[in-house]
Amino acid sequence: MIAIPFDSSFFSPARVAMRKLKRKHSGVITLSPSGKPRGRLLLSYVTHPFAISLKELLATPHTNPHECLEIADTFLGRDYAIDVIDWTNLVFMPKKKYDVAIDVHQNLERLGPYLPHDCVKIFYITGAHWLYQNLAELTRLQELKTRRGVVLMSRRQMNPSRNIECADYATALGNDFARETYAFAKKRIAQIPLFSTTVFPSPQKKDFRAIRKNFVWIGGGGAVHKGLDGVLE
Repeated sequence: MIAIPFDSSFFSPARVAMRKLKRKHSGVITLSPSGKPRGRLLLSYVTHPFAISLKELLATPHTNPHECLEIADTFLGRDYAIDVIDWTNLVFMPKKKYDVAIDVHQNLERLGPYLPHDCVKIFYITGAHWLYQNLAELTRLQELKTRRGVVLMSRRQMNPSRNIECADYATALGNDFARETYAFAKKRIAQIPLFSTTVFPSPQKKDFRAIRKNFVWIGGGGAVHKGLDGVLE
């Protein structure tokens, strides 16, 4: 389990309710450091982890709430004031001077012209480049159509984005593969380990030859994109 940032009072019912109210009415969560702010961060990721209880957070299987909290905690610890918006928020317009802007999908391109010239723009990469991913899914759907005579709807198409071109720096989760799909932009990309909410030990005496045809499929949307048809066949 990764560390949960902030002291326990951060998740007190009153403070959670206040952040939930702000999120509902403005779409923005504002966090302030304990001392005088030395700068301001605009974080375009997800707002819901700041508006749920600690119990709800610990029950969340996806890592993005934890990642978002870790990013916020890192900057709060360096005395940055923070405004958090959802990456899907396409109406938010900056009204403050931001020193750093972090986004996971397509907001850097949209917000860039309204940010200060010296604002450091960081692309928080969580997957392969949109062109690679979209083409990969469509190719696999075409292959399924050829093999089985069945056409399925795409489930994992991403909106085109020039985030990597607009960023000053980037971070990439995982291994080299996803990072290399952005190499064309010639930007500095810092690789960071994948987050995990739970770690399970590997069975020591497992007979892999005996169970090589037994599977448990664990995956989200876009089964063909992720290869379930290949596993079944």
